Amino acid sequence: MDGIYAANPSLLIFMSGLGFDTTMAPITTARDLGAGTVFHKSSFPYASNLVIELHNYQTTSTNCGAIKSGLYNGGFNGMNETDPAVKNVFPVLLTEFGHSQTDEAYKSVYSTCLKDYLEDVKGGWMYWVLAGNYYVREGVVDSDELWGMLFHRFLNLQMLEMD
Repeated sequence: MDGIYAANPSLLIFMSGLGFDTTMAPITTARDLGAGTVFHKSSFPYASNLVIELHNYQTTSTNCGAIKSGLYNGGFNGMNETDPAVKNVFPVLLTEFGHSQTDEAYKSVYSTCLKDYLEDVKGGWMYWVLAGNYYVREGVVDSDELWGMLFHRFLNLQMLEMD
């Protein structure tokens, strides 16, 4: 990271989480990472360029409180400089989440809770995944990515609605 920062001190440096990128709790709270190693953001000359990115896969949850708690304790607490447990403050982005685009999953507890939570905490996000289809996936030619925003059926429905 030192070389990247030296080449362009304006770049943002994204740090991925632990546990399939679902938590950065040891980083935000400066807990022992093992063998006495503790992350201190202030140790880096590019501290102001560091951003946390997290994933969330609680798609079947029926409890918004559990989703919010998981997000907060997993790393979104890093945006709360008034939390005494938080030792390293960061901007945080939810970079992998989503649901099938083939039904009304956008109305689920998961989807509506994420929307409300991210608005409340002013957290950033990126939708997973834009991809529409694969040349070949699992032996199927032109296989749709049903979690993507650009798969054939979705595009065809959108085109019909535009007519």
